Amino acid sequence: MPGKHPTDRTLAAYIDGRLSEDAAAAAREHAAGCARCQLRIGAANDPVDGVQRRDIPPIPIRLAESAASDPVAGDVWRLAWDANVMLAVIWDVGPDRVAVLPVVESADADDWCVFLDRSATGGLGDLAVSVAYETTVPWAVLDSRVVHLEETGALAELRSAFRTGAATTAMRGDPVHSLLDERLVGLDELAERLAELANAVWSPPVTAAAAVALDFDALLDAGLPPNRALAISSRGAAPTDEEADAIEAATGVRPAAQAIDDELRRKIDQPRRKSAIRTRASANRRSEAAERRALAQEAQPALAAARGTKGAAPDFDTILDRLLRA
Repeated sequence: MPGKHPTDRTLAAYIDGRLSEDAAAAAREHAAGCARCQLRIGAANDPVDGVQRRDIPPIPIRLAESAASDPVAGDVWRLAWDANVMLAVIWDVGPDRVAVLPVVESADADDWCVFLDRSATGGLGDLAVSVAYETTVPWAVLDSRVVHLEETGALAELRSAFRTGAATTAMRGDPVHSLLDERLVGLDELAERLAELANAVWSPPVTAAAAVALDFDALLDAGLPPNRALAISSRGAAPTDEEADAIEAATGVRPAAQAIDDELRRKIDQPRRKSAIRTRASANRRSEAAERRALAQEAQPALAAARGTKGAAPDFDTILDRLLRA
């Protein structure tokens, strides 16, 4: 292991060019020999947020061929939402969310972390995985599957011990005995990042309230072009985030977001579309949540047209793939 891993803040500053020359050289030297940190900043996969990482060398391992696949329990995945990136083990898979056990900095590992060596991680390197910080996150944060753990017995054993107080022989970290333990700082940061990932919600629920009725003239006064003012006032179209901002500024009323079809939302959240959406968000200078909402709004006219074709259900995959290739 090539020394202590840089923090996420340090890596973000390195990517953005905000580190001093000496600090940047140290981060670059570490990343050159650390597959895990290269995964954290996205050098092993498509660029994150459009950043070109020309001075980070290629990692010495290959990502699993799973950009288009669904998560499976026992996988190690890269999770990403805007600038928040981390690795985690998939523990349970649901239709909308997955339970994950986060990968912890080895120096921050406590007695509720299992240590997995290189032989158990398919060459990824030594990992510490926490069972105390198990969190459910939405599918939208799933970025790339890194490797599948063939053996998760130690994790299951320690997880059971954490929940029941049972004895365990799993290889684990040292207990925290004091509130002054430096590991608590790193673990608190981990908890904050997990909370951000868990709350990475971009679409309103299907039961969302209907949009506030706004008349055509009020929308024109808010600066919307006539075609959009007509679509929103008379046809029930949902305003974009930018249009909603303009309407709120002019009228004092922010129209409620239009509920997004569950199937469409799940199709947008499929991991195989993650990279294209993040690239598009960067190009449009939007957050990932805003870009996903914009994609759903762009899909609505195409979906309406598809429903009018011989009564057939719209092909969500075809519509979204076409929009993302545009």
